[in-house]
Amino acid sequence: MKKLLSLLFAIFIGYASFGQTYEQRKAQYMDSVMTNDYTDAIMIQAFQNDPVNQQHLDEIYDQFGVRSTIDFVLVELVRVMYLTDGSYDAQILAQMETLPYWINDGDILHNHWTENHMIMWMSCEWLMHERHGWEIDDNLKQRLLHFLNLKLEVGFYEFFSSTYFPFTLSGLMNLADFAEDQEIRDKSEAVARILLSKFMLMANSEGVFYPAAGRNYAGRYTKPYEQTHNAIIYLISGRGPCPSKDYDRADFLATSSIDFSDIESEFVSTLDTVFSFGHSPEEALIKHDSLYYVDELMMQWSSGMYFHPYVAEHTAQLLVDSNFWGHENFTDLAILSTFPPSQFTAITTEADEMSVSRTDCGAEIALFKNDEIVLTSIQDYWKGKIGYQQWPIAANVGGSAVYTASGPVNPDWQARNNSNFNEHLPYVAQQSNMALVMYRPQSVSPILPFNNKDVALHWIDDDYDSIDENGNWLFGNKNENYIAVRRACIGEINGVRACQTDGGQTWVFIVGNEAMYNSYADFQTLWKHRCLPNNGPPTKRRFHLLRTRVSFDGMDH
Repeated sequence: MKKLLSLLFAIFIGYASFGQTYEQRKAQYMDSVMTNDYTDAIMIQAFQNDPVNQQHLDEIYDQFGVRSTIDFVLVELVRVMYLTDGSYDAQILAQMETLPYWINDGDILHNHWTENHMIMWMSCEWLMHERHGWEIDDNLKQRLLHFLNLKLEVGFYEFFSSTYFPFTLSGLMNLADFAEDQEIRDKSEAVARILLSKFMLMANSEGVFYPAAGRNYAGRYTKPYEQTHNAIIYLISGRGPCPSKDYDRADFLATSSIDFSDIESEFVSTLDTVFSFGHSPEEALIKHDSLYYVDELMMQWSSGMYFHPYVAEHTAQLLVDSNFWGHENFTDLAILSTFPPSQFTAITTEADEMSVSRTDCGAEIALFKNDEIVLTSIQDYWKGKIGYQQWPIAANVGGSAVYTASGPVNPDWQARNNSNFNEHLPYVAQQSNMALVMYRPQSVSPILPFNNKDVALHWIDDDYDSIDENGNWLFGNKNENYIAVRRACIGEINGVRACQTDGGQTWVFIVGNEAMYNSYADFQTLWKHRCLPNNGPPTKRRFHLLRTRVSFDGMDH
């Protein structure tokens, strides 16, 4: 009965998904925004030829010079200019001309070098060059085309990031819609298509997106239909309900003339694959060497190679030369600012537990999807080393996120350290719908504040129709979507299921549904009694033996 009710509800809210075209979904979204949340939707106001809310514009202008992420709204102002008759250009330009669009000596407020920031700043400067004749540095076009060619060739460094992907998309969409330079325009659209297509890989059949990712925040793994990325997923694929409020990053698609309807046909609800992308840190040394030396280093920073031993001396020298040590991106390592740049190669080689694992320039991703369940993980990714914003494993159980994270346990997951969400990364090996997650922390220098070895499980009891425990096994059933987690221990820290250890821990994740296992009872019985003998947690070798005798195709278990 629950399955039937869920199906009827999905049909009701998802009429737009399967009964409307891409253009009709865009129109429905704009109608919804105009009805429910139009006051500050300045891009849709401009698109509809309505007056743009001057009070909101003034509120944005007040943020200039004090907001570190001013480029988030800068791309909106640029779009307003292009969608209107020029009547707002003068006031917007007066503000835009006060900003630095690339790194400047002593500018510790703005970030110009991570992937999403880079394309937003570059797109704004380039479009103002074309529209208003701004003078630009000799390297901007080369830098911008290098960025676009790089994404076409190797993909994204902030891979599967529901936090950063919408911002990257906004910079690309402005160029794809408005650039006069045909090469920049065409390549921006091509990169946007890749970004949207790859993004859809991780979404379940209901449009919920909880991925393993290179960089992300805990807030993106809650409230599945109240996120910017869900609005984008709805527009592209029709999956999930039409948003009832304005999501400004979705407005870049809603107000675009580009037809992305073909991406909807690329969505698949069942998938079992492993794929690689990116490039090695070694390749980074030649990947960007055609650029001006500062731009080359910024491209390396955009992949997280701030203090990788390969570039650490160059980073330290630039931080000194440009007075950047006070920038918030570098405060966690400010203790090193007293050392001369010439020593940084040796320092970061010795402290490799923190210097290499910030790098996100390449990864191997395992992905299993079956309708409303998804299991994704990054394979053998900087195991034992300090983690940053990386999300090494995530399960999507009918719209509920399950994952583990290492470090101080806080019952408010969004209050954890966003920069160092994992104080040490696990070894992960996934085959189909089962993943082995092994934590073996590398020793950390006492001068670094990342020595907590606790591992906590993100699991929301209220999301499930039923929860069952059997020893270390924790089972959940949500609308005939199943998950089993074999914990390293039975217990809690600060009210959260978590394990303390001085050595290592082993966890196992398994997902399934009614179509794969017939029933929740059968799912529990199989994994409780066949999977793991009672003589201890699995090792990598025993996990390999286990997976060779259990079929994961959903037919023969």
